[in-house]
Amino acid sequence: MKHKPEKEISDLNSDNNIRIIIENSDLKQIYQELKTKNFTLNMISREIGVDIKGPLYRDYSISKACYQKLVDLVGREIRHNIRGLNLKDVRGLNRIQVEHSVLKNVVDDLNRRGYSLNNISMKIGTQIGHALRIGYSINEASFNKLEHLYGKEIPHCIKDVKKKIDFPINLKKNGDLAEMIGIILGDGHLHKKGELKYKDSVLCISLNRIDEKEYVDYVKDLMYNIFKINPELKPRKGSKGIDLKLYGNGLIDTLVSKGLQTGDKIQNQVHVPLWINKEQNWIRNNCEVWNLKYRPLVIRCLKGLVDTDGSIYVVTRDKTININFRNGSLPLVKDFRELCISLEIKAGDISKTEKLSKKSGKKQNAYMVQIQAKEQVRKFIELIKPEKWKIKMKIIEEKLKKLGTTIEEALTIKHNL
Repeated sequence: MKHKPEKEISDLNSDNNIRIIIENSDLKQIYQELKTKNFTLNMISREIGVDIKGPLYRDYSISKACYQKLVDLVGREIRHNIRGLNLKDVRGLNRIQVEHSVLKNVVDDLNRRGYSLNNISMKIGTQIGHALRIGYSINEASFNKLEHLYGKEIPHCIKDVKKKIDFPINLKKNGDLAEMIGIILGDGHLHKKGELKYKDSVLCISLNRIDEKEYVDYVKDLMYNIFKINPELKPRKGSKGIDLKLYGNGLIDTLVSKGLQTGDKIQNQVHVPLWINKEQNWIRNNCEVWNLKYRPLVIRCLKGLVDTDGSIYVVTRDKTININFRNGSLPLVKDFRELCISLEIKAGDISKTEKLSKKSGKKQNAYMVQIQAKEQVRKFIELIKPEKWKIKMKIIEEKLKKLGTTIEEALTIKHNL
């Protein structure tokens, strides 16, 4: 996975060569937001000092100054990449560590292809021989060039100085945070310094970097949007896993104040915070408030939960698509079901099984709820828009094709005439 240099615009040197790239889809979303405020393309172009039609309809970059004016105009940070940085501009960004044996294999392969150590060093902008002999890390820009030269992904980890959030921060109770809460409840954990083996207060989210690489990127971006710090990325040796980590007492205290718990989630029998999950009686008595304020939070939290501990799969016998959510915390599975019901999505009864814990080797209870009816599965996918569905859709489509049907047929009720 590529790790492009990212830094706050205000921290960069005012180099005229620096150009800001905003993805076409993000720029179109910004235009739609400003359009609701009666801004035309010409008005936006005049405000930021560049013709916005070019970047809107084709790959194009804008200057740092124009980008900042666009940020001021829309009133929020805009996801972006930076083009035109020299190596001196990226000092202090993440350092990339590659295991010595892996780096040696890469260099040996490049040697066989006619690249000497000096050739490689000139291509990537740093002395590769030093990294080989001493084992020190290299900056992201050089690592990205090395991967490009090599032609495929190089296993690595990020060796950045730990960026800690030492003081509580102000996090708005919005959709992004609701989804992050769901992700943490599913595949994350919180620990305070001194708990068990933990030497730092840490938020860790464990994902699959091989089969769901796109989702790793998605969560990384979401963490940055919420916490304004890129997470530390640590691939797990001998597995497909990768840990996304942020540190600091202030971070953990803030997340605890939003309804999460530190420690073992199963022992704690965690649940969805009450600022997201409202009781059915309260919803019935406060429909307007719930629809306006809480319904969007429920949708995003369900997205985080299903993308982590959920499954979307083909039932071969019935040629249909089912969704389930499985977790060792019974309150959390109950909450998943209640959140679905609040959106008028019918979920089945909760079932209980036993599974063997990888950590302890002991049997643990696991609880599961399923969504099976075609119209309910369709409603869930269309409303929640899981990233897991986007990632798995082609695989599901192929499986259904082999069974002689399609996604559309698998999600459509056949009415008898």
